[in-house]
Amino acid sequence: MTPEQESPRLAASALASAEDLLDEFYAAEPATMERRETITEICSALLLAALATVLVVLAPRQGVADPSAWPLFALAYAAAASVRFHVGATYTVPTQLILVPMLLLLPAGAVAPLVVAGLVLSSLPDTLRGRTPPRFLLCAVSDGWHALGAAAVFAVAGPGHWGVTAVGLYIASFVAQAVTDSVTIVLRQWIGRGIRPDRQQGVVGIIQGVDALLWPLGYLAAAAAHDGDLAWMLILFAPVGLAVLAHDRGVRIEQAHRRLEALRAERSRKDQAIRRIGEAFGTTLDREALLELTLHTAIDAAGADGGRVVRGAVTTASHRLDDADAREAVLAAERAAGAEGRTATATVGAWHAVACPIQAGGESVRALAVARRGSAFAADERDIAAYLAGQAALSVQNIELHERLREQALTDALTGLSNHRRFRERLDQELADARRHHHEIALVLLDLDDFKAINDAHGHLIGDRVLQRVAEILIACSRPVDEAARYGGEELAILLPRTSAGEALTVAERVRGRIAAATVTTPGGLELPVTASFGIAVSDGNGDGSSLIARADRALYAAKAAGKNRALVDGADERPASSASSC
Repeated sequence: MTPEQESPRLAASALASAEDLLDEFYAAEPATMERRETITEICSALLLAALATVLVVLAPRQGVADPSAWPLFALAYAAAASVRFHVGATYTVPTQLILVPMLLLLPAGAVAPLVVAGLVLSSLPDTLRGRTPPRFLLCAVSDGWHALGAAAVFAVAGPGHWGVTAVGLYIASFVAQAVTDSVTIVLRQWIGRGIRPDRQQGVVGIIQGVDALLWPLGYLAAAAAHDGDLAWMLILFAPVGLAVLAHDRGVRIEQAHRRLEALRAERSRKDQAIRRIGEAFGTTLDREALLELTLHTAIDAAGADGGRVVRGAVTTASHRLDDADAREAVLAAERAAGAEGRTATATVGAWHAVACPIQAGGESVRALAVARRGSAFAADERDIAAYLAGQAALSVQNIELHERLREQALTDALTGLSNHRRFRERLDQELADARRHHHEIALVLLDLDDFKAINDAHGHLIGDRVLQRVAEILIACSRPVDEAARYGGEELAILLPRTSAGEALTVAERVRGRIAAATVTTPGGLELPVTASFGIAVSDGNGDGSSLIARADRALYAAKAAGKNRALVDGADERPASSASSC
């Protein structure tokens, strides 16, 4: 690569590196940023002061206006500079109305110092009242660069240029002013505040456009003052009018800003609430907890005072509905939502309510309703409540599906009893509880007598009916805390927590008697008798589930060997003669 080709590439790389360094700096802490901005403004103000001093020394000292009126120019400029129209990261002011008369009526060297004095005077009240920090006075000084550029052109041309013949001078002065102003604004904002030049083009263009529109008005004021020193001050009526407009615009901007901040806060609150409910919908499998969370999220997101979730005739969750009118409004909205099958509203007294139906599962219609005092719910608030109700419906359906799948995974499809997997989980849980609380747990295993012969003689469908009939008896004779299960094939089991050997034997005899009294009818009308043999084992928590099953199985085979249709406890030689009553 030739040096000519290499140089542009190196320059671009250096510029990119400089921009990266600036980006790193502007990611620093606010205190560091403030120091950098202050240093930038000090350097800008010192450089402006030095160049303005040079211009004072070298420029011609002739002017139309009496020197005693010069302070009035500074005061007028301060008044015009106080009328600020904010544009992007900066603002524009109607100072051209005063600057142009200063350029035409004052010595060129006096313009920049008087402009700086006016800018400082315009910023001083806010600084004294504590509205702005003192460093903003430095910014006011640096804002005088535009006057230096315009005054330099008049200094070169000399005084006394009026009328059409001086149009070229006026244009040159304005171009010098615009260039100086634009360059210094961009550099100060970039170096001091990190606002890149490409992001300032539109703002700077607006500022220079406003100045160009006001320049002719300033010239007319200067022309009117050509023969009278103070006639130019008539132009101050224009800044007064603009001040009124600027103040009104500022108030409106502030109001809009406050409304925007309120909307942002409201949106943030709603977004957080919806994210919270969305996360909960994806994780919880507790139906009641889900509906409770849905209710509170709907209250927050819709800006309601209270509400409730109703499933059928049961209020699943309710929050802050103490007022009678609030309850009536909610009830009316729920009735309308149920009748129409869609979101409905109702008003009772000062209370407004919105209700959304929640269609989920095989249960009766649920409804989510929220209410508040004062204002009715807006369309977006109703939409949020309806959205949450819809998401809750889907989640409830998922929960119910999960419950059905879990039930299928843990339940024997033929008998409706717990399957082997569920039985072993429960056995381990109860043994751990027995060890912890020092109580007994009993296991009853039962095997249908001659079940293979029933299958061989009458077919498996009749065998299935026998198993189903016995399962019904087990369920009827079990307590809610017991676990009746199909252990395998024709072998069933009953887990009896906190049950002694004698109590377990009583239960076994009760079940045995019910089975012996039951019959199963074949398609041909034959009544098949059914009997079962029982083995019982008891544990105090010592040992594991396999050992307890092995002991109960040993007792079961002993009962089979002793003649079937009987119940034996592991370790006992024979079953008691007494038999338990029916279930």
